[in-house]
Amino acid sequence: MYDAGPHNSKARYFRGWEVVAGCFVMAMVSWGLGFYGTGLYLAYLIGERGMPISAVSGGITAYFWLSALMIMSCGPLIDRAGPRLSVSLGTIAMVLALSAIARVQAVWQFYAALGLLAISWTTMTSSAINAILAPWFVRKRGMALSLALTGASFGGIAVVPLVSAATHAYGERDGLTLAAAGFGALILLVAWRCFVPEPSRLGQFPDGDPAPLIAATDLGSEALWPLSRLLRAPAFMSICVAFSSALTVQVGFLTHQISMLKPVLGALDAAWAVGLTTICAVVGRLIAGAAMDLASRRALAALNFAAQVVGLFLIAHAFQHGYAWLLYTACAIFGLSVGNSITFSGLLIQREFPAEQFNRVNRLTVGIGQICYACGPLLVGFMREHSGGYALPLYVSAGVSASAAIIIWVGRPATAL
Repeated sequence: MYDAGPHNSKARYFRGWEVVAGCFVMAMVSWGLGFYGTGLYLAYLIGERGMPISAVSGGITAYFWLSALMIMSCGPLIDRAGPRLSVSLGTIAMVLALSAIARVQAVWQFYAALGLLAISWTTMTSSAINAILAPWFVRKRGMALSLALTGASFGGIAVVPLVSAATHAYGERDGLTLAAAGFGALILLVAWRCFVPEPSRLGQFPDGDPAPLIAATDLGSEALWPLSRLLRAPAFMSICVAFSSALTVQVGFLTHQISMLKPVLGALDAAWAVGLTTICAVVGRLIAGAAMDLASRRALAALNFAAQVVGLFLIAHAFQHGYAWLLYTACAIFGLSVGNSITFSGLLIQREFPAEQFNRVNRLTVGIGQICYACGPLLVGFMREHSGGYALPLYVSAGVSASAAIIIWVGRPATAL
């Protein structure tokens, strides 16, 4: 064991991969409780507390909007606090939020609890993970970020079943509280063990190199660009518009996936199809992570959006003909794109913007995307209600994904910004 503080100038191995492991665990818990877990809270509040579904659903949408605003506005404060303190704050907010959700008696109390959960989402998800990894990886950031954000998929695979088991064994109130406390303790341990702010604290360099192969930029040496300059940059606009559109399609589809597949496959097989989608999301992210540092990142992003298009069209076609096997195939193809949609944007920003602008540009992109994708379930539901089925939402979603593929390719910068 060694001290992770600034006095320890040498480490026997590159600590960056330990930072990746910590980010993996943090992503697993934060997405498990802050994204996938919202379905559990909704079912509990509607079924056990008798709250209106519209009020609970509206609160979840407002939660994503609030956290998006926090991501865009509180970035400098998070940077100054450093990863250990900011993640600790988010962890405490998460535990308090879930304990409050387990005890709410009125809708306003649920909304207040979601305000706390928004702090957790702000300090522990993709924008925070990008910022934590940025000092540690330059050439290998594609693989590092893909590995770290694979934890997000495991949030649905591992965390949600564990929370469900806890609530089944101890009841909703005590089970959710115990699960929150246990996962909170895990994150605090990970944060203080793994999240060294920068490699120089250990006498190391990015990517584990013996000396920096890429000239490091003194973060903060150039003033942050004004918003007007960003809005004039084709790189920023293409990344922001393309990923906001694709994520809106993705979240809308995933929210309605079981309802969409159940009439053809039945409840049990629809759940298996969702599981297959999640597994393929992990596979797709690992494949892209291996290729990210070897190929054009914009070409890979466009290919990723194209996989969404193919998957959505095949699902619509399978519905028309009742092909169960094609629904599984289409869900697998769509799943290959799911994990990468939260990974690619930060990697493109790293490649196309100066290092000192990275955190601000990334947070703006993540925040705007989150405001958009929070509306995805509502938009899909609206189209389904007014068209009488899921064919129209599927075809519209495929068209939006195709537009995202075109935008991300056409918007590539001709020269460095």
